[in-house]
Amino acid sequence: MDDLQFEKAEFSNPAGVGPCAVCGARILSSYSLANERAVCPNCASNLEKAQKEPGSALLLRGALYAFGAAAACAVGYALILIITGYELALISIAVGWLIGKAARKGTAGLGGRPVQIVAVVATYVAISGSLFVQVVYSLWREGREASSWTGYPLLLLYSFGKPFLEMKEGFGGIFGLLILFFGLQQAWRQTGNAKVTLRGPYSTEVAKKA
Repeated sequence: MDDLQFEKAEFSNPAGVGPCAVCGARILSSYSLANERAVCPNCASNLEKAQKEPGSALLLRGALYAFGAAAACAVGYALILIITGYELALISIAVGWLIGKAARKGTAGLGGRPVQIVAVVATYVAISGSLFVQVVYSLWREGREASSWTGYPLLLLYSFGKPFLEMKEGFGGIFGLLILFFGLQQAWRQTGNAKVTLRGPYSTEVAKKA
């Protein structure tokens, strides 16, 4: 989850505490401070939940969602490359974003370091694995097949090492690594926990007397 941006609170409530910095609702009997901004009990609960990491069952489901999205993204990425002939950083960023969203959905919205690792690996598989899809498509168009049943697994393994093998190509290889990096960075950011410090809850009665 990206770092939360709180709007400046306006102290318009009768309790002397501004509206919730997250949802804008009026704060009535109690509130908490999130990064020193007043938030309502419901938003405080959601922010507290966002700091937690998923258990093993939810993490497994997040991984299934992430790698399912990775398979779809590998096909989509390959089709874009086949049609346009261009590798674009924007596409890799979109792949990282989609896989990050899928991982979040699988973990019921929870993030953290384990989810980030899953999302980054899945994004790497999607971007690098697009080469496998491209080659299989080329073979299909030419009416050819791999020389043996081991040909496709070996081709898949080769595609995972493609970004680093391309470093021998000079600037083109470095550019390919940069594109890969942008996608991985987006997946990492998409599944990170919000950087929020929560304090409270506090009663608005104290604010009235202050």
